[in-house]
Amino acid sequence: LRRYKTIYEELARKNAKSTKLSGVGLYLLSLDNEEGAEVYSAATTRDQARIVWQDSKRMAEKTPNLKSQLGVDTSAHTIFVQETSSVFRPLSRDQGGNHDGLNVHAGLIDELHAHKTRELFDVIETATGARDQPLIWAITTAGFNRAGICYEQRDYAIKILKGVQEDDEYFSIIYTVDDKDLENMDALLSDERIWMKANPNWGVSVNPDDIARKARKAREVVSAQNNFLTKHLCVWTNADSAWMNMALWDRCADPTLDIDDFHGVDCYKGTDLASKIDIASDVTVFVKKVDGEDHYYVFDRHFLPEDQIENSVNAQYDGWERSGYITSTPGNVIDFELIEDGYIEDA
Repeated sequence: LRRYKTIYEELARKNAKSTKLSGVGLYLLSLDNEEGAEVYSAATTRDQARIVWQDSKRMAEKTPNLKSQLGVDTSAHTIFVQETSSVFRPLSRDQGGNHDGLNVHAGLIDELHAHKTRELFDVIETATGARDQPLIWAITTAGFNRAGICYEQRDYAIKILKGVQEDDEYFSIIYTVDDKDLENMDALLSDERIWMKANPNWGVSVNPDDIARKARKAREVVSAQNNFLTKHLCVWTNADSAWMNMALWDRCADPTLDIDDFHGVDCYKGTDLASKIDIASDVTVFVKKVDGEDHYYVFDRHFLPEDQIENSVNAQYDGWERSGYITSTPGNVIDFELIEDGYIEDA
């Protein structure tokens, strides 16, 4: 049986992601010999879901002998194998209906970063339970939403790659630039050797001249930089326009810091209150002189009502609460007394 049950693949635009998944879909439909296989090309919108499925349909109809070799046939809305009663269809969140009756053998998810909620991913994942060797294959470029299902899967994939998490059934590969490349924006926007790292199909489906043209624009127009980094170098940013280099910000994290080590050190408190929907945040910033320079050390607490954590479209809230990044308060309103208690404790 198949070893890997989930695949997360991240690479820049124009690297033939959809075409690749189209071939994968036909293989899983026909060559696994799975009785009654259900293969789905899944996306948030019907048009996006049909891209992979439509490419598969064209492959089956226009490649000599492919239909006869694989036993595949096509109709207006389905690719199918008569012998095993297997079907391959597009599936989208916006098409309506109840998806709970699915019995998924393979779910092919194109552009996972565009999923604003985790709903469709979870539906597919939970619908694979009756299969011996199901496969969920998510393929995507980087994006802007670090609170979505895509960044959650990316974070999990990196933990596996670093050996922090063990999961022998999860395969991942991320094509992007190196951390040190992000320290030099001039080189990042001018060095072709860096661009190639995020583009495995360089010179095939990825046109070097086109990337160079877009890099020149990003050098001249600051607002275009984040889009270039995200779409062509597979760098996750915090918005679709430049404000902060989030990769450099992430590298400032130090999990060994302990607030008890800062007893008696001057500090500043900042609190951003919210009551129902937004996160209420309480931040403590300490300042220490190190080699004659000010160094800043940040400790933060964040609060949300449990109703918002359970019902929000933000796919990360539940995981953040379980990891201790967010404190939930009972009901649908944040308990300000908890924040006040934190002030008293700090004092």
